[in-house]
Amino acid sequence: MLLRLAPVKQFRQGDGAGGRLHSTLPSHNNRPGRPESVVCPVFLRTAKPDMVTRLLLTCFVLFLFPYSSFADFSGLVVSVLDGDTIEVLHSNRPERIRLNGIDCPEKGQAYSTRAKQAASDLVLGGEVTLQTYGKDKYGRTLAEVLLLDGTNVSHTLVEHGWCWWYRKYAPGDTELERLEKEARDAKKGLWVDPAPTPPWVYRKARRGQSLDLSDLMPSTGVLEKGKNK
Repeated sequence: MLLRLAPVKQFRQGDGAGGRLHSTLPSHNNRPGRPESVVCPVFLRTAKPDMVTRLLLTCFVLFLFPYSSFADFSGLVVSVLDGDTIEVLHSNRPERIRLNGIDCPEKGQAYSTRAKQAASDLVLGGEVTLQTYGKDKYGRTLAEVLLLDGTNVSHTLVEHGWCWWYRKYAPGDTELERLEKEARDAKKGLWVDPAPTPPWVYRKARRGQSLDLSDLMPSTGVLEKGKNK
């Protein structure tokens, strides 16, 4: 592996000759973001050996893999697990992706098969671009998934009535709110059922967890609040 050293900018933090000397590297690929810091000899001479070792290892990993865990990327969709969870090839390995802002019926729920099929029809075997937002508590990458023509997959699934707008995790998303309301009013997809069970209620019931009022009566969305003013 060939490493290319980037130019280093130095600055002194503190007053006089006793100040610590720091260096920063420019962002990789000219992308905005946090600067990567490197440890300068002035600090290394005064630090404990074990601290120096840990800092050098950290800097080395950040230098080699500065955006590997949270960068946007494109890849081939190789699997659709359910309506809101897919797997996309990333660095030649399948990465599990949780579509941001939506919640589709769980396996065993009514319309879960239809929601999975709708997601498969949109993305399976095709190239997608992901705008990532870190990982959820299960280790899945949270992302907006876009087709090559710019179509937002989450928006399309909600528009056609196969998923809920996930108010708890996307409370201010007025586009998802609007699309869900229109699908519900038009009785599209799962909304042909006058009272479909939200997947978050289904999951709690299956685990034997108690429900609270917000589970049964989701908070009023931004658009609805505006109408009531």
